[in-house]
Amino acid sequence: MSDFVDKCVSVHKNLAKIPSLTNFIATECKGAASRVEYEAVWAQRDLNRNAKFSYKTTGLICNSSMKVFSNQACTETNGELIVRVSNNGTQRAILREVKIKEVRTQFIEIWHGPKRISATNLTSENKHGVVHSNGSFCCLEWSHNDETLLYVAERKKSKSESYFKNSGNNDNCVKKGEEYVYQEEWGEQLVGCSHPIVVMFDVKSEAITPLEESLPDEMCAGEVIWGKGDKSIVILGWKVTPWRLGLVYCKNRPSALYKFDLENKESVPLTDAESCVFSPRLTPDGLSVIYLQNRNFGPHQQCAKMLIVDLTNKAKKVVVDEVLNPESSNDFQGLYMDSMSKNCWIGNKIVLSSTHRSNTALLAIDINSGKVQILESKESWHILSICNCLIFACHSSPNSSDSIKFGLVSDAQIQWNTLEGPSFEFPEMKWEIIKYKPRLENKKFPDLDFESVLIKPAHEEVKGLIANPHSGPHMCHTASFNMFSVGFCQLGYAVLHINFRGSLGFGQNNVNSLPTNISVQDVSDVQQSVESTIELLKNPSIDVFIHGSSHGGSLTIQMLGQFPDFYSAGVTSNPAANIASMIGVSDIPDWCFCEAGLQFSFQTMSAEYDYSKWMEFSPVKHIAKIKAPLLMLVGGADIRVPPSQSIESYRCRKALGGVVKMLFYPNNDHPIAEVLAEADSFVNMAMWFYHKGEAK
Repeated sequence: MSDFVDKCVSVHKNLAKIPSLTNFIATECKGAASRVEYEAVWAQRDLNRNAKFSYKTTGLICNSSMKVFSNQACTETNGELIVRVSNNGTQRAILREVKIKEVRTQFIEIWHGPKRISATNLTSENKHGVVHSNGSFCCLEWSHNDETLLYVAERKKSKSESYFKNSGNNDNCVKKGEEYVYQEEWGEQLVGCSHPIVVMFDVKSEAITPLEESLPDEMCAGEVIWGKGDKSIVILGWKVTPWRLGLVYCKNRPSALYKFDLENKESVPLTDAESCVFSPRLTPDGLSVIYLQNRNFGPHQQCAKMLIVDLTNKAKKVVVDEVLNPESSNDFQGLYMDSMSKNCWIGNKIVLSSTHRSNTALLAIDINSGKVQILESKESWHILSICNCLIFACHSSPNSSDSIKFGLVSDAQIQWNTLEGPSFEFPEMKWEIIKYKPRLENKKFPDLDFESVLIKPAHEEVKGLIANPHSGPHMCHTASFNMFSVGFCQLGYAVLHINFRGSLGFGQNNVNSLPTNISVQDVSDVQQSVESTIELLKNPSIDVFIHGSSHGGSLTIQMLGQFPDFYSAGVTSNPAANIASMIGVSDIPDWCFCEAGLQFSFQTMSAEYDYSKWMEFSPVKHIAKIKAPLLMLVGGADIRVPPSQSIESYRCRKALGGVVKMLFYPNNDHPIAEVLAEADSFVNMAMWFYHKGEAK
């Protein structure tokens, strides 16, 4: 055992050194229009600190020769949460967070070139709560004249204290007996995020002005952009009534866009909250805003529409409609993304990245005609920036880590050059995308297909196949770099990432085919892809393992129970095991309704629930039939699929005498992503597969 453990540890240590790109800024050199300065921020795991650290690389590009002049020195960035460069390129604003005497303290810093002009302590000013920098509530936006910043921060809470505390003052602002009043939050990974508001910061005077009046009381601010001439702002508001549903990974929550006039303080709705709107972007002429739109309370991720709204008369037009069933795999598959890139315009075309079957494509969309041009459709491409006729993108593949590519903007195919990376390539690995025609027909949606991404050692004999259905269930495995997959390949395993029907990137009909069919259609697709891969590997006696997180964990239990003699071992990570009991404890009870084909309503009382319907789809229905050893990874702070889901399954397997083991990571939420927890889970998974659950 010792040799294999040592190998697992060594593999993970080496993979932990691989950086991932987290931010990129390109600016035109002042006085040298044919040159572009860039800086890239990379994140890397530090096993000794049990944390990730970030560092910055910088350089210069000459447009005429396309030569890159990189600065060989790297600088570690400490506490930088958001960095934004001013429109004239001479200033930068940094939201920085540090600990002062163990107190979380936030600053806005203004830099001019190498000099810091100001550093305003937002915490001590006490005009609002914490400034948010997460994916759901985040912005730091320069006005067009570079005199003012906008950001999103938690609304200032009223002071409260015990009835029994003698404070010695008669402060009428202090509310007695309200220190334990429950504060609703936005769920998984958004602890402490309750009611964000828009805040304005004057760069010269350092004045902080909360704009609570910019939205109705039933809305909180998610993102904000400047209107033309800096006279108004456009705000994305998320509806907080009647109560908050979890927001992370969920683009199906009631929301609306508002235009707020900074002079007369009037707020006007641009859209209603009858759908989910997100990612507003000002058009180049400043007259309109484009945005994305999904249906409320359906699948948590969907094929989005792109719309445009006129800021004067509020007239709306669909730019790109949802794609129900693409004619071929080479055609545009629809829009699937959490947000559109900022300032990535080529005239009236916006460039963005979207899931495209089992790849991430680079698209250019003409907002006038709605025409979609596919710039890149193989592997993984994420748009970063467009500056001075240069387009920048982050590229990766299953055997190549993040690299930064750039090329001249052109109507023809872009000729890409490498700016930085990839820092790691793995030629000893091979990968391919496999396409399937489902053997289980869906009569309502008959013309669908699905895919998987197979990654395997190129030269050595494969010692086992690890099936990995994705979470969601409306997500997608793309042909991008995945540290765990590379690690398992280096240990001799093949990894099969399965995009069963219901995945993103294959048209909205593919998404719609799964609700009411979970535990049947997805199970059939997973088993079909695994059996097909065994034939492809030409090894009928190969050990087959399965691992999944969230819904992928649910599928893991389903597969082990429905095919008890097929799999050698399984690993789950925070699986939704009992949908009937999950509905009362998860931050997304609407998910339970949607996937079972039931209508969600805030007003439906638990006494009216059809629990038998949920039990029909629940993995616990099959848990008694499991024969294979089961390892369960549990995030103790998970709000999405709380630990009780795994504990219930663990107890069932223990009571039935099954081989089961649970690893409990106290400070981890739905993704087990703390550096040491991630490392521990990798080694334990590898050991579990290697020994098929037998104690060694």
